[in-house]
Amino acid sequence: MMANIHSKLALGILILGLAVGSGTANAENKRESDGVKAPSVLTLVNVFAGTYSGITPGKTTSVELVASFGKPEQRLDGGKSLVFKVDSVEEIRTSMKAGVVDELAVTLQGPRSTEWAKKILDVKGLVHVDVNLGDQSFRLIPERGISLVRVSAKSEDVTRILIRAPSAKDLIARSRDQRKNGFSQSWSDLMAAVALADDKDPVRLELSELALDLERYDVAKSLLERVDPAKRNAHWKLLIARWTVAIGDRQQAQEAVKSAMNDADVTPTIRMVALVELARLESESKQGNTDQAAQWLQQACDEAMKVLAKDPGNSNATKTLFNAHLEMLKVVSSGKWTRQKATMERWQTNAEKLVPLVMLTGGNIGARQDLLAAIIASRTLLVEPMESADLVKRLEDETMSLVRKGDPILAQQARRNAATALKQIAMRQLRDGANEKAIKTFEGALAALTNQSQPAQLEAANMRRLADVLFARGVVESVGLGDHKAASVWFRRMLSVLDDPRARPFPQHAILRGDQLVSVGVSFWKIGAKKDAMEVTVRGLRYIESAIDVGWADPDDRTVAVQNLKAMSEAEGDKEKAKLYSAQLQRDLKR
Repeated sequence: MMANIHSKLALGILILGLAVGSGTANAENKRESDGVKAPSVLTLVNVFAGTYSGITPGKTTSVELVASFGKPEQRLDGGKSLVFKVDSVEEIRTSMKAGVVDELAVTLQGPRSTEWAKKILDVKGLVHVDVNLGDQSFRLIPERGISLVRVSAKSEDVTRILIRAPSAKDLIARSRDQRKNGFSQSWSDLMAAVALADDKDPVRLELSELALDLERYDVAKSLLERVDPAKRNAHWKLLIARWTVAIGDRQQAQEAVKSAMNDADVTPTIRMVALVELARLESESKQGNTDQAAQWLQQACDEAMKVLAKDPGNSNATKTLFNAHLEMLKVVSSGKWTRQKATMERWQTNAEKLVPLVMLTGGNIGARQDLLAAIIASRTLLVEPMESADLVKRLEDETMSLVRKGDPILAQQARRNAATALKQIAMRQLRDGANEKAIKTFEGALAALTNQSQPAQLEAANMRRLADVLFARGVVESVGLGDHKAASVWFRRMLSVLDDPRARPFPQHAILRGDQLVSVGVSFWKIGAKKDAMEVTVRGLRYIESAIDVGWADPDDRTVAVQNLKAMSEAEGDKEKAKLYSAQLQRDLKR
C-alpha cells in the first residue's frame, strides 16, 4: 500500500512537470522573475533518466518498475509491455527485454512542439539528428537515448517521447548526418559508438574510413588491426588498401583493392570506390597508364549512377561519383588527349553540378574546396600559361568559409588542403620564372597552415604539409633566385618540423622527402655548412632507400644522393667513405 501511495505521489509530481499553465508552474515562473531561484521539479527527464527510484533503461527490472510506479493498467505481450495511465499524458508504456526495461514511451495528449519537449527533457543545446523510417519521423538525441516522434518529417510537433539506453546505432546515425557540418561531432560520436556497440567491428570500419579521410593514419591502423579476422570482408580489404597507399607498398595496395573487388560479399558501393582507388594508384605510379586509369574512373561513374538510380540520396555513391570526376581532371591533364582542354572542361562542369548534392547528402562538406584544388592540380600540369589569381581568391574565400564554421577538425583539413593547392600554384609560378608571384603565393600557403595555430596544435597531416611548404619556399630562393644562404633559413625551419615525430614521412612520401633533403644538402654545402650538408644528405638517402624497400622507388632513384655523398667525402678527404659510395653506384648500374 505504501509503495502505491509513494508512486502516486511521484506521478503527481511528474504530471505537474508536464502540465502547462499549472499553478505550480506559474508560481515558479513568478519566483524566477523575482530573482529567486526556483526549486527543481521532477519532470520526464527525472523519471526516465533514472534519477527517480532508479528507473534506468537497460537495467531496471519489471519487479523494480512495479515497486516504483505501482500496478500497471495493462500487461501486454505476455508481460513484455506494461502500460501506466496517468493524467496530463495519454499513457506511459514500458517495453521489457530480457527482464529489464528496454524502452519507455510517453504518448502525449495531442501534439506539442519539439522545443517544449527539449525543455522538459533538459536536452536543449544537444545536437540532434532526424531519421525517417517509413511513415514515421524521429528526432534523435543519442547521448540521452531520447527519440522525439514527430507528426511528420516536415513538422516540428511531437506526439510521443521514447527513452531507452543510448545506442551505437543512434550515434552512428548522427555521426553520418553531422558530416554536413564538420567532423568533430561525427568523430566523437563514432568513438562513443565503438564503446557502446555489441558488435564493434562494423563501427570500427566506419571510424577507420573517417580516420583515413582525415589522414589520421595511426588511428586507422589501430582500428583495422582490431577487426576480427573472420570479419575482414571486402570493406575491410578496401580500407587496408587505402591505408597501405598512405604508408607504403603500392603493389600491396593494388592487390588489396583487387582482392576487395573479387570478395564474395563485395557490394556495388565497395566496387565503385575500389575502381577510383585503382585509378588513383595507376595514375600516381611512376609508369602510370592514364588510359587505364581513365577507364576505371568511367566504370566507377557508371557504377555510382546505377546506385543513385535506385537510391538518389546515397551519400557514398554521390561522393564516389564526385571523386571520380576530380581524379579524371588530373588524369586528363597528365595524359596525352587529342581534345585535352575540352575534355577537362566537360568533367569540371559535371563536377561543379555535383557539388551541392555532395554537400547536401553529407558526403563531403569540403566539396567546393576539393573541386578548386583538383582544378588547380590539373592546370599546373598543362603546357599553356596558367592564370591563377582568380583561383587563388576563390580558394582562399572557400577555405575561410570552412574555417568559420567553427569545427576544429574541419578547419585543419581545410587549411592543409588550401596550403597544398597554393604550393602547387607557387611551384608552377617558379617554373614559369615568376619568382615574386611564387613568394607571395607561398606566404598564403604558410598563412593557411599556421594562422591561429602553433605547430604544437597542428595535426600530423598538417605538420607534413608544413614541411613541404617550407621546403618549396626555400627552393624559390635557391633555384629561383640563386640565394642558397636565404634558402638555408627556410630549409632549417623545415628540418625543425621534420624532427617532430608527427611529421615523419610514410614510405609513399619518403622518396619525395628524401629528394628534398638531398637538395637541402646541396644548399648547405654551397654556403660552407659541410657537416650539416653531409648529415642531411645521408638522412635523405635513408628515406629514399626506405621507399625502394617497399617498391615506391627504384634503385636508380638514389643515384644523385650517392653521387653527392661520394663527391662530399672526396672533398673532405674521407677516401674510405668515398670508396663505399662509389661501390654502391657500381652495384646500382649493374641492376
